Amino acid sequence: MELVDEIRSALDQIKAAGKPSAGLTETTGLGMQSGLSKGPYDEMLIEELELSVRSYNCLKREGVETVGDLVAKTEAELLNTPNFGKKSIDEVREKLLRLGLKLRGE
Repeated sequence: MELVDEIRSALDQIKAAGKPSAGLTETTGLGMQSGLSKGPYDEMLIEELELSVRSYNCLKREGVETVGDLVAKTEAELLNTPNFGKKSIDEVREKLLRLGLKLRGE
C-alpha cells in the first residue's frame, strides 16, 4: 500500500497547487477517474492491484498490462473476456475505487 499512499500524496500536491495534470478529470472527493491521459496510473502495473489469480490471469491474457489499460476498458468489454465474470468485475471496481479510478463509461 505504500505506492498507493505515495500516489495519493502526489495527487494531493497537484490539487493543492491548483494545476491538475493534462487529461485528468476530477471526481468529487475521490481523486481521479477514468479517462487518464499520461496520468500517474498509466504506467502502474496491474500486479500492484493485488487482484485474485483468476482476475489477474484473465486480464493478462487480454493484454491488459497497466492500470491505464484497465481503466480504458468498459464493463462490457471485460465481461466478454473468458472466465471474467461479475465477481471479477466487482473485484476490479473495488481495487480501482481505492485509487479513485473507474472503468471507462462509469
